[in-house]
Amino acid sequence: MDPATVQALRDTKQLLDDGIITEADFEAKKAELLGQPAPETPAAEPEPAVDPEEAALRAAIAGLEAELTAHNEQNAYYEGENAQIEQENAQLDAEIAQKSQEVEELKGQYFQAVAEGLKLGKMHQLLACDIRQINAFNCGRDVERIERAIAGWGTNERMLLDVLTARSKEQLLGIAQEYEAKHGKALLPVLKSELSGFLWDSPLPYLVRCLLTPSEDLDVEFLHDSMAGWGTNDGQLIEVLGTRSAFELKYASDNFKEKYGKDLRSAVDGDTSGKYSELLLAFVDAIPTRREGDKPEDNDVIEMYATSIHDGLEPDSEDCVAPLEGFLPEASAADIRALKKKYAELYGGEDVVEKVRTDKRFDSMWESENGRSNLRMLLLSRLHEPVTYGAIVIDHALKAGFLGGGFDGVDEKALSRVLGRHDKNFVFKIAKRHDELFPDKPLQGRFEKSLKGDFRAACLGICFGANESDLSGVGEAAAGE
Repeated sequence: MDPATVQALRDTKQLLDDGIITEADFEAKKAELLGQPAPETPAAEPEPAVDPEEAALRAAIAGLEAELTAHNEQNAYYEGENAQIEQENAQLDAEIAQKSQEVEELKGQYFQAVAEGLKLGKMHQLLACDIRQINAFNCGRDVERIERAIAGWGTNERMLLDVLTARSKEQLLGIAQEYEAKHGKALLPVLKSELSGFLWDSPLPYLVRCLLTPSEDLDVEFLHDSMAGWGTNDGQLIEVLGTRSAFELKYASDNFKEKYGKDLRSAVDGDTSGKYSELLLAFVDAIPTRREGDKPEDNDVIEMYATSIHDGLEPDSEDCVAPLEGFLPEASAADIRALKKKYAELYGGEDVVEKVRTDKRFDSMWESENGRSNLRMLLLSRLHEPVTYGAIVIDHALKAGFLGGGFDGVDEKALSRVLGRHDKNFVFKIAKRHDELFPDKPLQGRFEKSLKGDFRAACLGICFGANESDLSGVGEAAAGE
């Protein structure tokens, strides 16, 4: 064997040892170098024949496995999405819980503000009373005078009225509290029993009830009584919803549901109808958001409302109510005063209150009480100052007629609401405002002419601050009729 062949064999063997070529390749190369025939490669065994049904089944299985893989991948995607959504929901729940806690804290602050507002209002009423009343007030002495007035058989109404008509609201509540602490029973039921007539219900017990009940609690009763039984006392309902402050209405609304088991909105909705009902409900819905305070809205906002209301009150306007409904429910007393001033500035001194009062379109609203459009009355109750509207209520009460009042044509309950619910100083202002509005029929003369007996004596004492001798004289005159 020549040296070249030997070297070639060595190189090939080295390639085999290094794993570069296979054993078969090495044997083939060796045979080639040595001049020997190449080793035969064993023939591959023939593949068995494939059954068509089995092939189809395997293809179906492969397809199902592919679909299952796709579904698994899709499920994994959705599980990732769900996990993200759950994480977002947990975050939202945490935010909602935090906001709910903040709302509860704000509600607590609001109710505290309501309570403080009522307390401050009472303090203001007491401080605003005539200094003579404060100097003359002695709670224990007044309780003793009431005891003497109701002692034994019969009641000395004149002595009783000397006390009840000469004191402020705050003082009367103090007297009732002192009496209950001393005798272990409430004063109001005692006086109701003493003052009730034998044949007919006298108006005097209702007036005394108003005098001796806290104003905010009276409003809750007024709202309920206005919608109790058959029909609606629209004047009474309007008087409360239209003239009370935001604080007072919030208290009345909350305690109405607590006391009577029905929310105020449902009661009003079920007892009224038409445009009048829509405006009443707007007033009720706005109770939580009605503005308060002495600062009105910005001038531009007030001007916008004044323009809108003026356009609505134009003869060719299709809706005279909507602009007023958009402003009055949430407006504060300061907003309303600013609106009336701006309205007069923009339209040559026109009075928006007078425009509403005289607009004949309100007469086409079928809801009315004693010939007066309820819708107009509701609007005017907000547009007027409370003192002015109180004077108007007294005027209406004194000319209510047979259907609107008692047998003497006077609505004694309406009179009692105004005179008994408010503090004495506020009633003085109402009486003064009445005489400014109706100078040809002074209130004192109307009382003396239209009212009877001890009820007349009480109304005169409350409105005009009569002292004991003046009151006694009125009572004696009434008894001689």
